[in-house]
Amino acid sequence: MRRNQFIGLGILGILILVFQLVFYWFKNTEKHEPVVVEFVNENAGNELVLSEFNPNELTAEQWKNLGFTERQVKTILNYKELVGGEFLSKEQLAKCYAISPEKFAEIEAYILLPEKTSKKNNFENSFTKKELKISGKFNPDSYS
Repeated sequence: MRRNQFIGLGILGILILVFQLVFYWFKNTEKHEPVVVEFVNENAGNELVLSEFNPNELTAEQWKNLGFTERQVKTILNYKELVGGEFLSKEQLAKCYAISPEKFAEIEAYILLPEKTSKKNNFENSFTKKELKISGKFNPDSYS
């Protein structure tokens, strides 16, 4: 029994050694060609034709035509709803993180919005202080 085990172990060792030599030989004889990677700019052939636009009136498809991805368009439209349903100024539109500063600089001249929000906060004048006058001392028993 022991003799058969030693013979099997020897044959297994020889097979492993043969496989190692064969793989080593194939690895060294095979010539690898260097891989050339070329990056293609998706917008290289698509020059954007820009004209004046109001960002409040643009649909998702029109935002895509301005060169934004579908995910950026979704973010811009969500931001628009978050700020009250419409952009009031270029400054407010620029705060949307989906629009990079480079892209905003590219389209800024064509945006039909004021530079800054001209909406004034008249909170000071909208509320007046009122006083409550109570005659006599307060007795809770008389109100129940």
